[in-house]
Amino acid sequence: MQARGLLNGCALILLFIIQTATGDTRCIQKGGKCQENSIPCDNYQSGLCNGGRTRQCCISNQVADKRCMDKGGKCQQTSVSCSGAYRSGLCGGSASRKCCVPQSASSGKLCTDANFQTVGRVVFGEARGETARGQLAVAYSIVNRINHSGYPNTLNAVVNQKTAGGAYQYETLGVAAHTKAWNVTKKGNTQEYKNAIKASSDALCGRVSDPTTCATDYCAYDPCSATNSNKYWTATNKIPIGRHYFVCRVKASG
Repeated sequence: MQARGLLNGCALILLFIIQTATGDTRCIQKGGKCQENSIPCDNYQSGLCNGGRTRQCCISNQVADKRCMDKGGKCQQTSVSCSGAYRSGLCGGSASRKCCVPQSASSGKLCTDANFQTVGRVVFGEARGETARGQLAVAYSIVNRINHSGYPNTLNAVVNQKTAGGAYQYETLGVAAHTKAWNVTKKGNTQEYKNAIKASSDALCGRVSDPTTCATDYCAYDPCSATNSNKYWTATNKIPIGRHYFVCRVKASG
């Protein structure tokens, strides 16, 4: 009986070790290490380790910053001037530490005629008749999503992204009347068409600075689910431009 009890105890210990190692895999895959959060660490992330609530994934800034470096940027405090634009969600550390992406790095691959048409269609449908600044802000929301960890990292994937219910996140793309109006104004090379293309090219080529600084989401009214904080992302830098309210997104703490 004593031997059986000892054997059962060893089995439980072995099972615990296996479960812990398996649970910790998620942290390890992110380049981190599971440890007690009382130990100093650049950047702790919850939900990636087995064990108690105080056992969290420690990811060094060097590892967390790789997403920023892959985009040709540099992580730094937002109090430091940036020659391009700050992008959220790409750096480790505090919320005030963001990725500074030079205009040349963030805009070069996006500055194409095909992309002007794709983004122009969104700008036309979402901000038709608005000021140049209002249309530019909508165009930049696409650029900012491409550079944000919470969204796809290609232009077409961002533009065509849909909600869980199957609707386009950029709602205008699901409105047939908007597509028809776009085709008509494009064929006629009207001023509305030219305005939408200019806003798109200014954002995609980095010719004019982002009036929102970092916004990925917007809504025609406030409060709105698109501009509210949720359990994953905190809404920051809310600003009204034209007929929309724009917000940036940073990872929610905890």
